[in-house]
Amino acid sequence: MESSNDQIKEIVESFAKRMESKILQRQARWGEMSWKNADPLDLLAHLNKEVAELVEEMAKERRRDRFESYDLNLLIMEAVDVANLAMMIADRYSTVSKEEKK
Repeated sequence: MESSNDQIKEIVESFAKRMESKILQRQARWGEMSWKNADPLDLLAHLNKEVAELVEEMAKERRRDRFESYDLNLLIMEAVDVANLAMMIADRYSTVSKEEKK
């Protein structure tokens, strides 16, 4: 039987793979690691938009009745978008912090 730590590790690794895949797909459109030069407040505005989209997908999933199908992947990918934007914001401030220490 897996420990809860092992289960958590698997969940995080699986989600991180989705995050990485989505970022790599978008690089062609946005440019490689484009968030590195983005204004963190612009990233936050985009994060808020993605949170609204996640809420919308959660509402759709909740409204469906038991006979309706709903593609949970849509909801999961919105959660991935939210996580990616949060990671980008954290990375921007990590970069600022590293530059200040120089």
